[in-house]
Amino acid sequence: MRLVARFGVPERALLDGTGLTLAGLESVDEVIDGQLMNELVRRALKLTREPALGFHMGMQVKLSAHGAVGLAAMTSSTFGESIDVVERFFPLREGHVGLIVRRDDPAWVVLVLDPYEPLDDLEEFVMTGLVSGLGQMAGILLGEPLRGAITLRMAEPAYFSGYAHLVPGSVRFGARENTIALPTAMMLQPLQLSDEVARREAVARCEHELASLRETSAFLATVLRQLRNRDRGYLTLSELARVRGVSERSLKRHLAEHGTTYRELLDRLRRDQAVRLLETTDRTVEAIALELGYADVANF
Repeated sequence: MRLVARFGVPERALLDGTGLTLAGLESVDEVIDGQLMNELVRRALKLTREPALGFHMGMQVKLSAHGAVGLAAMTSSTFGESIDVVERFFPLREGHVGLIVRRDDPAWVVLVLDPYEPLDDLEEFVMTGLVSGLGQMAGILLGEPLRGAITLRMAEPAYFSGYAHLVPGSVRFGARENTIALPTAMMLQPLQLSDEVARREAVARCEHELASLRETSAFLATVLRQLRNRDRGYLTLSELARVRGVSERSLKRHLAEHGTTYRELLDRLRRDQAVRLLETTDRTVEAIALELGYADVANF
């Protein structure tokens, strides 16, 4: 939101209709649904008309903005230790892409950025943002520009030459993987902000957050699967409670503890199926509304 403001886009234009508020976004505990985040990115690209928005995003994000993960990375004793921290807790900060660190070649440490699913029209924004962001944050940790060898699966953007200096190394496009290769010797470089006590405390918090994330993901994934466990339509709240072997009250409480409600999950499933049917079939809007359980097209 702060980034698009630089392009003259007001807050309300980005957030209108999303249910998000400035107060909520400023909360350290706020978690945004992946599909909603995708919608925000697409809206930002459209409103700013800036194809290189990913680069701008990567360069503006500070390591301190990444909460306990950023603090654990900053206070590590060496650059290699900070890389280990980032790899271990990457799921806490990035929901689209996984990070794997390969050490097959003794001379190189290779960071592999592997999308969980096809990024489609968002690949350029996500990957340029990640590469430039990781590069500039690593440079701050080291106290000098990071230089490595980068490969990206996407085609080279027309504007890339104007932003190449923001990338931490040489880039090869059209590659098989998205990677950042760094010299192994760099891993031994000490960090100026090293603080073992602060690092331990930050890592402990990261471990707690990661455990909560895994628990939440597993619980909600199961509920979503059970909710749509019908040939047509979805389970009602009472039916879902019976399937899970709990009372409606208990189910509502468990969902609230995981930051959601039955209605929000139902709307999410309906939205996803509606988009899929509208994009991949030639069914009428009336037929899709009926299949999704709406009484009339106006409500749909």
